[in-house]
Amino acid sequence: MLSNLKRFTFPLFIVLFIASPAFAQGPFTLRKFLNYIHMNLSVGGGMTSYKSKIEDLKVLNKDGHFYFINKDDEVYQANWFSDTYTQIIGFEVQDDDNITNLDQLIVFKGKGINIPIAISFYSDIKKRLRLGVGMQLDINMIQTFHPHAPILGDSTISFLGDYHLAKKTSYYFKPFGMVGFKVIDTPTYSLLADTHIGFALSYPTMILLKKKYYEATPFYNLGITLEKHISEYFRLIGRVSYELKMFIDNFEKTPFEEIIFHERPALFAKVGISFNVPEIPKCRIKDCDIEIKHRHGGKAFRGLSMFKGKDAKGNLLHAKQR
Repeated sequence: MLSNLKRFTFPLFIVLFIASPAFAQGPFTLRKFLNYIHMNLSVGGGMTSYKSKIEDLKVLNKDGHFYFINKDDEVYQANWFSDTYTQIIGFEVQDDDNITNLDQLIVFKGKGINIPIAISFYSDIKKRLRLGVGMQLDINMIQTFHPHAPILGDSTISFLGDYHLAKKTSYYFKPFGMVGFKVIDTPTYSLLADTHIGFALSYPTMILLKKKYYEATPFYNLGITLEKHISEYFRLIGRVSYELKMFIDNFEKTPFEEIIFHERPALFAKVGISFNVPEIPKCRIKDCDIEIKHRHGGKAFRGLSMFKGKDAKGNLLHAKQR
């Protein structure tokens, strides 16, 4: 009796939490299990607003390079988006060098474009709740930061000029978990409110083995997803979202630790496809013209490609067929 209980516990758990009459009609198979796992592939564009607050540091622009100087007169060269901060030994400030005050707040601002490429896997629970995981690559492109002095006015730091990045392209690798809820669910369309929460790891190149120059920072992404149902197994998707990332530079454990605060709010728009594995194979009988799910010899088959959905009269269907 105990062995029978163990044998039926797992299938019963799946039936309770993933409602589907088709699943209950036959024995458990890998194909039927994979049917409930959807894959999303998407690409798009976005814009990020970059803001970096410099506190308790002097700022110097010399020969096109920006330097940060602390109260102990230790000098570090800024290499944003390309490398860590490099300490300059023996650096001397000349009398004719224009330099900011130690207690003057400087904020560097800039806007850049992004290309997000994402893959995710999810399952719909009770038809409404969506849970999943994914990974997104953000290609970030920004050229210039403009310095601002919020307290004393920009005229007090006009001598600094703009910070032109040596490397204009950088990358975020972002693993995340996702939670969504279907606000609208019709045979043709679904509208979801969803959120992605994870960590953004910043790299100067796409070579993952190269050491990152920022620690992993959490990000929070809120969005709206619209799905167009082409068939039971294939959908077109579009998503717009707002994302926020905030982190503090660790400066490789130098005395500058927790001095520069970065904000990276962003807007994204993505389009893509979503598909899942059909739980039954397509009918292989050449003369069979049944276009809905049916049986031959006690085995279940579907009558159409996974990219189509029609009823027996040949009318296009976007509703799931049972």
